[in-house]
Amino acid sequence: MHIRLVFLGALACVGCASAHAAPPAQSARAPDAVSHHVYRFDFIITTADNGKPAVSSSYTLNLEERQSGEVRVGSNIVLSPSAARMDVGLKIWCSYRFEGADIVLREQTEMSTAEDPSTIHKVSSTSEAWVVPGTPTLVASMDEPVSHKRYQVMVTATKLL
Repeated sequence: MHIRLVFLGALACVGCASAHAAPPAQSARAPDAVSHHVYRFDFIITTADNGKPAVSSSYTLNLEERQSGEVRVGSNIVLSPSAARMDVGLKIWCSYRFEGADIVLREQTEMSTAEDPSTIHKVSSTSEAWVVPGTPTLVASMDEPVSHKRYQVMVTATKLL
């Protein structure tokens, strides 16, 4: 620390040496500018159902750091003759931030199905996961207790900007 103070003091004296010295060169970037990263997040949701071949679906979100995005896919079904309705299907919400050079992804996944208006199955997850760009990462795995279906949520991050 003492060495840094001496060095800064020497720089201050050099700066005072000439009143007509040229101003310091401006950096290409303003000091208060913040770097904004944009990543594509490819989600793969795989459903395994009692020994049947697994089925996968993919969904993509492009996000700027500290912004959030959401995918919703499904139907709005009638629950009763009195016009009560409910959305069923898939919802993925996510955002991310950097911790040093690492990506921390926050995700919320909700999946629901309706066999009939009186039987609705729903699984959901909320997590934070460390994601390495270019590497598929498991962020959630859920077993639906009634139907015994298994859901896995994988994500791959790809830097765009």
